[in-house]
Amino acid sequence: MIEMMIVTSLMGVIMAGVYLVWASMAKSWMSETIKINMNQELQIAISQIKKEMRLSSGNEIFYYPTGSPPYSAVSLPIAEDSDDDNLIEMDADENIVWSETVVYHAYTDAGEYQLRKTVFSSRDNDLTSAERMEQLESVVTNGDGAITYNGGNALTKTLFSSLDAFNITPALVSLDGYSIVLERTNFVQFGSVVLTPGTHTLRFEVTGKNDVSSDYHFAIDALVLSPSGGKKEAEEMLPALATSGQTVQNVDLSAIGSWSGHAHLLYHGADVDDYIELEIYHDEWIETNFDDAEAEQNGVAFNFDSSLATPEIVLYLDGMNEVWNAEGETQGGLSQGYTASLPTLPSLQDMTFRTIIAGGSLENRGERMRVLFRAHPSQDSLEITSAYIEERSGMGQDGISGTKMQLFFSDFPAVIGSDHDMEAGSIGAGSPSITIPSGNEVYSNWTDFPIDTEKNYLVTYHISSTALMYSASYFSGTLGMLNSYYRTGDFASNSTWSGAGTDFASIVAMVNMQVTHPALGTWTSQIYDTKLADPGYNHVEWTDVEPSGTDVAVSIRTSDFSNMSDNPSWQSYTSSPGVIAGETGRYVQFKVDLSSTAPYYETSKVKQVTLQWPGEETVVDIGGYFSKNIDHGVIKLTVDGQELSKSVTVNIDAKEGYLQREFNSTITAEIEPRNTPQ
Repeated sequence: MIEMMIVTSLMGVIMAGVYLVWASMAKSWMSETIKINMNQELQIAISQIKKEMRLSSGNEIFYYPTGSPPYSAVSLPIAEDSDDDNLIEMDADENIVWSETVVYHAYTDAGEYQLRKTVFSSRDNDLTSAERMEQLESVVTNGDGAITYNGGNALTKTLFSSLDAFNITPALVSLDGYSIVLERTNFVQFGSVVLTPGTHTLRFEVTGKNDVSSDYHFAIDALVLSPSGGKKEAEEMLPALATSGQTVQNVDLSAIGSWSGHAHLLYHGADVDDYIELEIYHDEWIETNFDDAEAEQNGVAFNFDSSLATPEIVLYLDGMNEVWNAEGETQGGLSQGYTASLPTLPSLQDMTFRTIIAGGSLENRGERMRVLFRAHPSQDSLEITSAYIEERSGMGQDGISGTKMQLFFSDFPAVIGSDHDMEAGSIGAGSPSITIPSGNEVYSNWTDFPIDTEKNYLVTYHISSTALMYSASYFSGTLGMLNSYYRTGDFASNSTWSGAGTDFASIVAMVNMQVTHPALGTWTSQIYDTKLADPGYNHVEWTDVEPSGTDVAVSIRTSDFSNMSDNPSWQSYTSSPGVIAGETGRYVQFKVDLSSTAPYYETSKVKQVTLQWPGEETVVDIGGYFSKNIDHGVIKLTVDGQELSKSVTVNIDAKEGYLQREFNSTITAEIEPRNTPQ
């Protein structure tokens, strides 16, 4: 009978496990199915739009609503291609035969946000521009073309019902930079031009100004060029290749924060025809911000450095900072001393404390560490007879054998709250004990004990047998928290406590821990798509600042797989520029290794990494982000003296919910209406 019960119980456990595995697999399969279906629907929709917009004319396209882009609906005249030979039909006067009007629009139906397509076939070519706009507005408002001009020839179908956003942005031949306040534009598409491999000249020229603008200035935040589409910070392209003579400057906008790279290029144009020329290379990847979400960083950080001659974002070793503090760990404020209200700790005399430092609480890692101890602010002095740090074994009270290191003291105690110069701290051996007068605090010496955010630590210290009740400050933890242990007697040098310590919520005497820089830190970039089967890479180069005792190395790898699944080897360079040899993959990735040597106080700073390859001769879309202000004018862009042709950017976002999760997909296309009269 007992055996049957055991078997039944085991079967129940097994079946429950099988069900959980099945449920997890079903959920995963369903999630992937939703994402695949959304992507397919987006691909089908964007393919239709691209085909029909290419048969259209930029001069005959209407957008909804009126005003500035982006728009949420578009009306296209479609050229007739009756024999499907990709050649449009012409009438007797050699004019294009516009056979249909196609409207792509968003519409909400019974709670579903849908992307719809309404076709007027055949097209009424006698409608005026005003009537054509009324027709578009009616379709958007009513969801179909039944009650507007040519409604008898209208047919509407829903392309998909998981729409999140539908945005159409026509490229601008010119940009009016006026605004009542300083602001950054959304993405502006200027147009397309054929580029050959190599260097080219972008010329931004003032063509006029808004009637209410006070001047002819203009500002460029960042430029984006297809086919690879890498962002180029305009301020990093200075000095200019040429100007009409007015002042050009790199303006620090870090206090505002919404500008790419926290800066923009500002040109103080003074009249029509004033210009600035910038040189670009077709094609290249210039990394200056180090902020891509797919990049990985280990021991490094990036930030805007205003101390440089030209302030900009730099990559550097993270460190020389406070990585842990007792106040944050206990979530409690500083208390003045122990009283009878703490029955679990009636005295500090001859007590050993073991403070827990969890790796998950550490801000960053470092090659050396030190700890701050604090006496009571106004009552009694504090004597620490010995202190140690070691790695914690599991989640218990014991340290890992062989990891323990003693802390020493050399610096004279300083008044609580005074500045402690990190680079002036003593290093290595000193006295194993310290007496801290009331109202003072002291750091242990810098110790060669690397701190890693993936590990947990124990800092153990013994307070002398002469200590009084008010010898130490402490940080009071909430009941139920575990921040430290304590024992009566001197057990500071004992790694193994075997549970003999008493759990304690508060942290006594210990205030914070600081670390130097790590010996090595690495930033690994996102994977970049050059859009070429064999880019023929030229070189990699970077700009940096290298104080004594620091170094920089840059490595690259390439692959024909978008996720580097073939795990290609890294090719390393220690001086800039480095000639790239033997790398042929379409996809490229780089990493930056920053190193520091003892005493690990210094770090190099990398400001920019550039990879170049000769792009192929092709049509390139050029756009970017600009600034507007009360004194900005109207500008146009030419490339190598060529005017840009106008294109249209279409962006479709979809979303769908499943089991309280939301799945998103997006697709963007830049399309040139090929039948636009020049």
